[in-house]
Amino acid sequence: MLHLLLASADPTEHVVAHPWFRLGHWFVFNNQMFMALFAALLMVLILPRLFKDANGDAPSGARNFFEAILEFFRVEVFRPALKEHTDRFLPLLWSLFLFILFCNLLGQIPVDEIIHLVSGGHIVSHIWGTATGNYLMTGALAVMVFVVIHVSGVRQVARSLMDGTYGHH
Repeated sequence: MLHLLLASADPTEHVVAHPWFRLGHWFVFNNQMFMALFAALLMVLILPRLFKDANGDAPSGARNFFEAILEFFRVEVFRPALKEHTDRFLPLLWSLFLFILFCNLLGQIPVDEIIHLVSGGHIVSHIWGTATGNYLMTGALAVMVFVVIHVSGVRQVARSLMDGTYGHH
């Protein structure tokens, strides 16, 4: 029984992508993609219910926790960097923060190891993982932010050129 608790023979087994199925020659669905979809699904199910009631009462519980974190990032992280443009980018930045948070927290749950331990070492599953452990995921998020920021900047300059306010402070 002790051998079940020892470290894996391959230390990278927990962080590399494990293919589930293939669509065509180029698309391989893996456990990290599943985790990204699972994190997004959890966000869609949890966050609207958590923030559905916009009454004036003081938040409590999980809502208070999330509001405190989001407000901290808004005031202490985003506003110093974005200045007057902060509120325009808040939905994107908060969504990215929460998605990465959900992905990373879910990746900390040792589901594969629990299945292996409970089965007595007979089942080796690769259903779990960390979505942000894949460089393609972090690259896709970075490219998305790059495009959104630059498209927004070009739109703002174009709008100010049309209004005749470009270059006037």
